[in-house]
Amino acid sequence: GTTLGADNGMGVAAALTILASDTIEHGKLECLFTVDEETGLTGSYALGKDFLTGDVLINLDTEEEGEIYIGCAGGKITTVTFTYKKEEVPANYFWFKVQVNGLNGGHSGAEIDKNRANANKLMGLFLYELGQKTAYSIKDLSGGTKDNAITRNCKATLVLGEEDLAEAKITAEKLQKDLRTEYAGSDEGITISVTTGKEETVQALSMVSKEKVVFYLVHVPFGIEKMSGEIEGLVETSSNLGILKLGKDALYSTSSVRSSVGSAKEHLSAKLQYLTEFLGGSYEEQGDYPAWEYRKDSKMRDLMADVYEELFGEKPVVKAIHAGLECGLFYDKIPGLDCVSFGPTMIDIHTTEEKLSIPSTEKMWKYLVRTLEKMNTIR
Repeated sequence: GTTLGADNGMGVAAALTILASDTIEHGKLECLFTVDEETGLTGSYALGKDFLTGDVLINLDTEEEGEIYIGCAGGKITTVTFTYKKEEVPANYFWFKVQVNGLNGGHSGAEIDKNRANANKLMGLFLYELGQKTAYSIKDLSGGTKDNAITRNCKATLVLGEEDLAEAKITAEKLQKDLRTEYAGSDEGITISVTTGKEETVQALSMVSKEKVVFYLVHVPFGIEKMSGEIEGLVETSSNLGILKLGKDALYSTSSVRSSVGSAKEHLSAKLQYLTEFLGGSYEEQGDYPAWEYRKDSKMRDLMADVYEELFGEKPVVKAIHAGLECGLFYDKIPGLDCVSFGPTMIDIHTTEEKLSIPSTEKMWKYLVRTLEKMNTIR
């Protein structure tokens, strides 16, 4: 039930193989292995400004063969907390368990432009639609485990009167049908499943607390906020509601905010903060990391483009990426850093459907070795 781990894992394997080899030609070499890159870049944050002596960096952490990256988005993690009040529900009420499943999910940077649905947002839509037809309350609510993954499933336990059970099921069936149409071609496998039961006594959110939760889920930003005006096809700014959890005394929500423009990142974060505080919640930020800015003059980029064409008879695609790479932090710590990132083809990273292309891995290995052999030509 876990991911393949090829994202980052192949870069680690390549670096270790080079260190273990006595035959690969290269100049002075430093290999850097960091911890917690996927959960906040904390390893990179802890590195001092003098952690490396070199001023050229090959980053082995991208997922498309034939593409070399020369820029990435900056980002931060935002955490929202809503304390709430509970009240006892009458014994003649039924619980109604609803689950949103069948979504593809994916990386909140690399796949945010693929029109994939977020299960937490869909649950918010269901709760809103149900509230337009009948009264209910929320007993449990949870969805997602990582802020940087588009949430694939969300589940809730609701409490409502027996006479409203049929209406709740009809709402779920209609919304499932509508959503499969809305997300045709990207997430047409969406399912909204329901089960019912009865408990003697139940503690659930008060009506005021419930309405705040639903209002937040409906209005919290998700997806593309803005496309780049300079680089065609590049997502500039986005947000992903990755984690949702109703705890003992509070609702916790975590979003990943990304942008290749610093001010846009701050404006979107302020939007989240304003929404949260307007509803009486508390807002925190962590893991703020800078963007890796495009460098017009890059000898390393030019060399790697030439090597790729020499080996494979075609030019590589040179581009920026919306996902966060550690290059942004390295670029910020090392003045004048000349950095390029590449890797073999991987599909559906950060999901249980992740795949790694073996032929692509072999091809990218040859590319790396040849690049190391020719790096003395740019010194």
